[in-house]
Order: sequence, then structure tokens, then C-alpha cells
Amino acid sequence: MTIPLLARVAHAGFPSPASNYLDQSLNLHDYLVEDKPATFFMRVATDDMKGFGIQRGDILVVDRGRTPQHEQIVVAELDGEFVVRQFRQRGNRMALVSHGEHHRATLFEEGQELRVFGVVTSSIHQFVRTR
Repeated sequence: MTIPLLARVAHAGFPSPASNYLDQSLNLHDYLVEDKPATFFMRVATDDMKGFGIQRGDILVVDRGRTPQHEQIVVAELDGEFVVRQFRQRGNRMALVSHGEHHRATLFEEGQELRVFGVVTSSIHQFVRTR
């Protein structure tokens, strides 16, 4: 399904969606998903990443085909639980960092296993719930 994409950007308001403002159509799936077989969506259950703009209830677009890079947001398994964290790496040292009310980092030492399931490429945040 495509939705009209306005040719103008909104600075402090929203233009009338009259036909002279329309530029093209936007398919959100095509816009948000680069590698369809490697991509999944996941809902966020906590506010641990609020400082990064990710809030409880948001839907994450996660690409399993990407290798995590320093400071990217990832979905990983930590103590048997899926978590959303910022991935940090300096040489052989890796950490998963949250940025909520109780900002903390989990450092990983050599020999520990870190299972990163994918890199978060987008976050969908609704201001008004439609359902």
C-alpha cells in the first residue's frame, strides 16, 4: 500500500494536501525495509532506550543481515532475554548500553558470548494510537 508523499517539508505546520503539493507515493515497506528476508519487526517493552528516542510501545525495524557497528542500536540476547541496546566496541572490548532512567552499560569480557540478532534500522513511534 502506498501513501501520498508531500513534496514540501513541514517546518511549523502542515500544508493542505492539495494536488499541487503531491510529489509521489511512498510505500513504507519499501522505505523502511532494505533486506526483506533478513528483516523483522519488534515491539519495545521498556523505556530503557528513551534517551535514544526509543520508547515503550514503539515498533523497531531490525535487519539481521547487518553486522553491528560501533554505536548502532541492536537487538541482542542478554541473560536469555531479548534487549534493545546501543552496541559499543573498542578493539576487543564490547558493551551494550541502555539510556533510560537507570542508564547503564553491560561490558563483555573475552570468552563471554554476545548474541546480536540484528541492527535496528528504524523506529516507528505513534503519537496517536490508531487501534
